[in-house]
Amino acid sequence: MFEAYAQIGVSLGMLINYTGPAIVIALSPLLLKERITFAKVISLAAALLGAFFISGQAAVKGINTWGLLCAGLSAVAYAVMVLSNKLAQEITGTENAAIQLLCTTVVVAAFVGAVFGECYTDIALRLRRKV
Repeated sequence: MFEAYAQIGVSLGMLINYTGPAIVIALSPLLLKERITFAKVISLAAALLGAFFISGQAAVKGINTWGLLCAGLSAVAYAVMVLSNKLAQEITGTENAAIQLLCTTVVVAAFVGAVFGECYTDIALRLRRKV
């Protein structure tokens, strides 16, 4: 999310990130077998259309598409977290927090590796050698 803030600004980044609950509503009938109501369909359509129009307008104006992608991935990550918590109801408390922290660490390490092209531990080792 912070990469999105740096690339496209906090307001647009947060707007796109707030589509996370809409993604949860869209996937709940498939994954959780929840009933989808007409109100949920209208809410989902309004949220996704609004985000699409704002993002599309921003992309046409020359706002960084990498930032838009990062914000969108943040919304997807939020949806995955919420759906995972609903699917694994037997995991609660400290165990749930530890699993979320572990998953976050793996995702951030992969992101840093993809963006910077190397592993964080390699960077840390190089910094130690310079000191």
